Amino acid sequence: MKGVLAVCGAAGAFVLVYGTAVMLQLLFSSYPSALRDPNLAILAVICAAPFAAGSLLTYRETKGQLVFGMAVSAGLFALLFIIIQLLIATAADPAEDINRRLWIVLAVSATMIIAAVRSAGARES
Repeated sequence: MKGVLAVCGAAGAFVLVYGTAVMLQLLFSSYPSALRDPNLAILAVICAAPFAAGSLLTYRETKGQLVFGMAVSAGLFALLFIIIQLLIATAADPAEDINRRLWIVLAVSATMIIAAVRSAGARES
């Protein structure tokens, strides 16, 4: 169960990153090409790592609580990710080192969201 959830979390991160990039490229022609940008692959791996680790590290949760907690975490992270990407795409002149900053912010945000949702779920049970 935990392995399937980890694979689904990683696959979901890749779909989120590449899907958002394709949609933003369709909306804004100045956005870089999604399939040719190696930074998107790095971003997808960095976004997938906290979800894979979060699903493999369990406390005293039932399967239902684990799945619900990861689903809520993924939904909150997807909302945050799409808003950040949309702001970057509409920025007049994005910074040159925006990729490194984005990687750090999104990795820390994903970890914090997962930790907050999981600790709130642990307190309820």
